Amino acid sequence: MGRRKRLEHVRDDERGQTLVIAVIFLTVLLAMAGVALDVGHAYLVQRQLQAGVDAAALAGAQELPDVSLATQTAQDYGPTPAVSPATKPNDVTTVDNAVMNVTTKCLRTYGCVGRRAKQNGIEVTATSEVPTWFLRVIGRDSFTVNAKSTACSPCTSKAFDVMVVLDRTGSMCTGNCNDLNNAKNGVRQFLLAMDPGLDKVGLAVFPPRVEGRSICEAPSNSRSRYGYDAWWPSWDRRDRNGRPIGSDAGFYTLASPDFGYLVESPADSGNWVLSGSSINNAINCLQAAGTTSYGNAMVEAKRELVRNGNGSTPDGMNRGNAQDVIVYLTDGAANTMPHNGWLPTNPVADGLLPLDLEAWGNGSGSPPDRPCRAGIEAANWAKAQGTLVYTIGFGLAGGGNGERCNEPGNTLNPELTLRTMATDANAYYGTPEGADLGQVFEQIAYDIKDRAGRLVENGAS
Repeated sequence: MGRRKRLEHVRDDERGQTLVIAVIFLTVLLAMAGVALDVGHAYLVQRQLQAGVDAAALAGAQELPDVSLATQTAQDYGPTPAVSPATKPNDVTTVDNAVMNVTTKCLRTYGCVGRRAKQNGIEVTATSEVPTWFLRVIGRDSFTVNAKSTACSPCTSKAFDVMVVLDRTGSMCTGNCNDLNNAKNGVRQFLLAMDPGLDKVGLAVFPPRVEGRSICEAPSNSRSRYGYDAWWPSWDRRDRNGRPIGSDAGFYTLASPDFGYLVESPADSGNWVLSGSSINNAINCLQAAGTTSYGNAMVEAKRELVRNGNGSTPDGMNRGNAQDVIVYLTDGAANTMPHNGWLPTNPVADGLLPLDLEAWGNGSGSPPDRPCRAGIEAANWAKAQGTLVYTIGFGLAGGGNGERCNEPGNTLNPELTLRTMATDANAYYGTPEGADLGQVFEQIAYDIKDRAGRLVENGAS
């Protein structure tokens, strides 16, 4: 064979080898592309599962501590196959075999104490078998992907000391006393929304109770002008000059803040009902009469929070520095100034800042009475000492239907006064007469506790 023929034969062999190498390379390339597609699809499904369990956990957390409703809501939002498009708001459509599990738990790191201690966390897990296309060639028919998410609500162990201040003047009880009964129901709904294992709640009213009279008696004009001429503050029985005063004192507080307003019945059932506590007894028997004065009730409410706040929960846990809150409801303009409204400057009882509401009138006409301004000053005084103030103007549409505070210059009406008394614009609730005060009080309770759930680290305890 000549040299030329031998070279042509070698080139033919090389072409054959190149073809084999190209086929092998393309096969490997296709295999790698197939693996990438199968793995990429599995990763996509896992991300969809994760989004699904995140949504389910957040949705379910909003319903805690109601375990049944929280579980059902999480299942409705979770990544499981839908029966029909209308029944599932959060379907995962890439696969139809997702399996989800929902459990509730007690997350002590995030405030699992008291009533909220029953369950304040929800954990959602999901698993899916993702079929493969290319990897079946080598015997891998599917990938198992997992997702897990945990959410809490509420997500804090923050405790609250609350005083509800209720208008029980004569205007709240015209006809069948519908307004007063509506307000009573509102306070009951507020109690049902709070946590008796973490939050203390008390009750103050105006006009006040005069010393020696039952909390169930209506205010009387024959007893110190509905109680406004009785000595106050009742806890400091001295006049401005330090001289002792008599026993005829006015008490705005009917129930000091405590934990006993709800009871779990049956025990460990998660079903909470109103108890036979002092606040519930006062609400049930409360009667109305008299005129309106804003300031002293606000001050006494703050004093009750300072005197009875903080401490430990019923199960012995430290409450830390509980947030003071006053929820204040009235249906009209302040038109009366109490005879007494001075807190001593030195020493100051119970650690309160000094205050002289008598600078805004004392019922004598000199100086001119400014009871709405006194309410603003009392609220500012409470807020300056770290108190959140919520106000409810009941039936004050249009500034109280033209009702004024009858102050010099007539610049204040009850709506403007209550807006100013509130911590901020979001803490004022103006409601028309006849509105369901149960819904209003319940919304305030939710605002106070900030029930919005959030995702937390998996494995939290």
